[in-house]
Amino acid sequence: MLTVGLVVALTLGLALAGQMVVMWRFARVFHRSRPTPRPEAATSKVAVVLPVRNGDHQLTKVIRSVISQDYPHVQLIIVVDAATDPAYEIACQALSLPDSDRVQVTLLRDRHPRCGLVCSSLLQALDELDDDTDVISFAAADTVLPHTWVTELLATLDQPGTGATLGNRWYRLTSNRPGDVIQFLWNAGAVIPMWLFSIPWAGAIALRREDIEAAGLPGIWRTTVVEDAPVAGAILRSGKHLAFSPQLFVGIDDAIDLLSCVRFICRQMLWTRLYHPHWIRIGFSVIAGALAVWVPVLIFLYAIAQNAPTAAAIVATSGIGYVAGLLFMATKLNALVGQIFQARGEPKTELGLARLSVLFASIPLAQLVSLYSVVVASLATSVWWSGICYRLGKDGTVFMEDPMRGGPTGPADHNHQQTD
Repeated sequence: MLTVGLVVALTLGLALAGQMVVMWRFARVFHRSRPTPRPEAATSKVAVVLPVRNGDHQLTKVIRSVISQDYPHVQLIIVVDAATDPAYEIACQALSLPDSDRVQVTLLRDRHPRCGLVCSSLLQALDELDDDTDVISFAAADTVLPHTWVTELLATLDQPGTGATLGNRWYRLTSNRPGDVIQFLWNAGAVIPMWLFSIPWAGAIALRREDIEAAGLPGIWRTTVVEDAPVAGAILRSGKHLAFSPQLFVGIDDAIDLLSCVRFICRQMLWTRLYHPHWIRIGFSVIAGALAVWVPVLIFLYAIAQNAPTAAAIVATSGIGYVAGLLFMATKLNALVGQIFQARGEPKTELGLARLSVLFASIPLAQLVSLYSVVVASLATSVWWSGICYRLGKDGTVFMEDPMRGGPTGPADHNHQQTD
């Protein structure tokens, strides 16, 4: 057993060291000088597409955050599911706001049965764009955007060879409720892999209109549930890359219960499985991360049962050290993103001793949820999102069933808006 304990300690030490190296590489990105766009980029006309369904308590704030951008050439296109949708009235009220000339509200007319509702909304918005629109980006009905968001998108997109931008969300932890804590830990663990594997998040994507066409994205969106996950493969195949900027982190404050959190994480993993070219590597890294936390627990219990206290002590120490290392990386990320938020005048997550203790104790559960999400994503033949059931064919085809229009009803969903 002593040999087993030493092997476990060595394996965990090497795994943690490797992650620390990647973490160091990622942290260096935060200290690079911000990209400066060419003068002609400052005249690009930007369309921000906001698909909405069932409304959201943040929707009015989200609309205000888009139309009050410091970049002048912005058009907000709000695509509402139906005139009976509660979001429609909220969206129409935006037409009386200052700068309402930046807002266009439209009802979704063509619900493609072989793609997600968000993709149908996006395709309709693309068809309705003004001829002089240069750049398209997306917004979510639950995400209030920083004042400089469009400016930062354009500066990042203007880098040579860039076909799309990369950023991410950051959940500001405001409570110790299980759902909030697990979501915070999952997101902290997902940020670096999303950067490493160029996994886009809709709330930080900008694409040139010409690149959308060259990459064949309209045709792809007609067959996918979500709009963001397929972007990476399409852009890379077109010969361009995705550029990341830490300025494209967007803070999210919404609370979530544990069950909704688990469903949310499972959906994120499913979108990756369906549409990202590096799903196998991503899934393997999630499985390896969970095993690194839980296998030492099982070996520790076995060592205790075999009356091998020295081996048990080595395994316990190395396991605790590994989890402490994961917590250190999460706190480091929180500090890096917090600097971005503070520079904008936004709040950041304060991690006191009590909250750090809760996070440390919750890491094993967060890893278990991540492992569960990989299993669910690997086996899923359907998924509920925003009150709609999407059936997934073996060949990748999608069939949408809307209970509001005669389809089956499903579980309550914390995330009612279109962008997941």
